[in-house]
Amino acid sequence: MKKLLIVVLLSCSYLLTFSQNEPKQHEGFYLSMCIGPVFGHISETYKSSYTEFNGVGVEFDFKIGYSVANNLIIHGTLISKTMPGPEFSYKGNNVDLPEDISLGEMMFGAGITYYFMPINIFATSSVGLGRFTINDNINDETYGTDKG
Repeated sequence: MKKLLIVVLLSCSYLLTFSQNEPKQHEGFYLSMCIGPVFGHISETYKSSYTEFNGVGVEFDFKIGYSVANNLIIHGTLISKTMPGPEFSYKGNNVDLPEDISLGEMMFGAGITYYFMPINIFATSSVGLGRFTINDNINDETYGTDKG
């Protein structure tokens, strides 16, 4: 079902993008969604002990807003990433964690996007509150940072 939904969304996006005959303008309502791979590397040093997580996961990025000037958009942003089964390294020992253990991070905030026309390339930036979690689905537990 999820694969079908992704195919439908991509098909609609393709049709909407290439069905416009007029030059593209970025004005009015703004909606941007993205999904893609994440190549993660997270490290921490605490009391001279070095800990590291490495792995591959998925990111979802959602922005909704409005154009305040031609090609200038202000938007709300939601970004979520997850990395299932990362490699864990502590004091030189490497362990591949099971898929039931995953790292995650989420950020909710506001941002600004500007499109450089006519080449239709954009620059975007967002700031907000975030949270980092370690999810243990084996024992049904979640460990995380405070929001902020």
